[in-house]
Amino acid sequence: MCACCVSCSVDACGQRACVPVFGTGLNVQAATMAGHTVHDDWRALLVDVSLRVLPEPTSIDDLPRDHLALWESLLRLWAKATRTYPFQAENALQRVICEGLRAREATRTTEPGVIARAR
Repeated sequence: MCACCVSCSVDACGQRACVPVFGTGLNVQAATMAGHTVHDDWRALLVDVSLRVLPEPTSIDDLPRDHLALWESLLRLWAKATRTYPFQAENALQRVICEGLRAREATRTTEPGVIARAR
């Protein structure tokens, strides 16, 4: 078993198959490669979160481009703004994303800003 995998196996052709445990971004990528339609773009979700989290005049363009670094930056800024510990800020932002995704599913929209308006 590889350090990065839940399990590894070798198929009849000798190809190794692994099940990674890195997170939703990787899962979305795997689903796309398998031919599934991606309805929730991670970057778009982070942009929506930034609309709610970032103080004026800060722009998401001022933050790192890498999704993990961007998430961590938003988290840190939200923790500072709400005067909470980072784990509390992350819980709050996860709730914001869940509420926004539920709102998108309810209206079947991919309209930007739905997460930013979720309460």
